[in-house]
Amino acid sequence: MTTPEFLMVFGRVLIGGLFVVAGVRHFFILPAVTVPIAARGIPRPGQVLITGSIFEVFAGLMVIFGFYAGWAALGLVAFTLIAS
Repeated sequence: MTTPEFLMVFGRVLIGGLFVVAGVRHFFILPAVTVPIAARGIPRPGQVLITGSIFEVFAGLMVIFGFYAGWAALGLVAFTLIAS
């Protein structure tokens, strides 16, 4: 593996891993994260959080493994903008 290939894979693991870890972490702290979401007036905050976390994990894994990585990254950009 050449250096540019290694850096590309390493970058995908770092970026995708960030979202995978965040998504999995949400499942362990559901009540603590659901309260601020509900405070913003979002309907069904628990379902929104679970759906968003599942998306985060799967899209992050897609980036890591290079399966439609560009589309997954674009989806994560949109997710981040919407969640913010």
